[in-house]
Amino acid sequence: MKLHQTLMLAVAVCLVSCSDDSSTQTNNTNNSNNVNNSNNVNNVNNVNNVNNVNNVNNVNNSNNANNMVDMGEDMPPEVYDEYLYVATTDGIITVYQVNQDTGELTLEGSFDRGGRITFLAFSPDGEYLYATNQNNIDGFGIDGVVPTYIESGTSSGGGTHLEVTESGQHVLSASYGDDLVALHAIGNDGAPGDVAQTLGGQNDPTFCENAHQVRVRGAFAYIPCLGSDHIAVVQLNEAQNSMTALTPADTAVGAGPRHMDFHPILDVAYVINETNGTVEVFSVSGGSLTRTQTVSTLPDGVTDPARSSDIHVSRDGKFVYGINRQPQNNIAIFSVDSIGALTPVGHVSTGGDHARTFSLTRDNRFMYVGNSNSQTITVFSRDETTGGLSQVDSYDGFSDRIFFVGTHTVASSSQ
Repeated sequence: MKLHQTLMLAVAVCLVSCSDDSSTQTNNTNNSNNVNNSNNVNNVNNVNNVNNVNNVNNVNNSNNANNMVDMGEDMPPEVYDEYLYVATTDGIITVYQVNQDTGELTLEGSFDRGGRITFLAFSPDGEYLYATNQNNIDGFGIDGVVPTYIESGTSSGGGTHLEVTESGQHVLSASYGDDLVALHAIGNDGAPGDVAQTLGGQNDPTFCENAHQVRVRGAFAYIPCLGSDHIAVVQLNEAQNSMTALTPADTAVGAGPRHMDFHPILDVAYVINETNGTVEVFSVSGGSLTRTQTVSTLPDGVTDPARSSDIHVSRDGKFVYGINRQPQNNIAIFSVDSIGALTPVGHVSTGGDHARTFSLTRDNRFMYVGNSNSQTITVFSRDETTGGLSQVDSYDGFSDRIFFVGTHTVASSSQ
């Protein structure tokens, strides 16, 4: 792999095992906005697509073309800048600017928070960034793109995942090891407060065993509970800083729900199951989920464990992508019909080992996959018509395991 002094590329989930999520490190709060180039990743250009990637741009076009209903929206006319944020388990957040034409990245800088960061979440107004860091929720300002530390709120367990409510007034965190979800108020300065309420944990072990993620949609939050084989559902009362548990939605027995995503237009949710390697489709009505379909994430004839991890829906709503970790190390691609049902399209290698998280650029032209064990990011271009992915680049040289990659856009500085 070639070493470059300046990184160029283009832009863009959570957690492997209980032992992954519960390990601790010394929490050092060293701010190093300009980490030296020895910490920079190496850009590996000119990847051989024929030998290293299975291009599925033309897989099953005849079977899926009728399902590709135009449910998307045009991109907003304003010009924007896009950035890729990468978090590694040594507590470093690194930021790259995305070249929207080529998918290349330019290093903007890094912040060394220390500790063990497992996930990041952006505020809806784009001014703040939050991180699960051991038993804390860290808050950062990102007006200058590279994070600047504000303050931390104490949580009730080791954080695995987090998400900010649509109002920007609260952040919720899920704890895999402590079997709970926690609610934190956010101050006017963007600082997260200490935990205001928890659900689950030792006081209610049936609520959500191994809470792996928390997703917010309107006044409700949904928590995939890997050990409980259900999606816990919570109603939010932000005025009262409170949550109320509702009836959970069951997955298949032994499924192990890990992550979920929502269709951008339809009232449909997609849950990827780590243990049995499936995606389950649910209709969404208020805080109620009803299962309507189950499809395998594995190629035909394959029975090896999938260890499925992350899932996302394309912005136009036409395709769903899900990750299988080792031994498969591939991306499953599904087309979406007019009611949200899935049809398998094909699989593409992740280009690395044990991908926990991935992200699409705002225009969905590029995908970034964070391979945790190989400590690499693989870059794919995306065919909007077929949903197919082609590997175009790879980056290595990260200082620790990659637990988060995600894209973020701001109004263009050139306007």
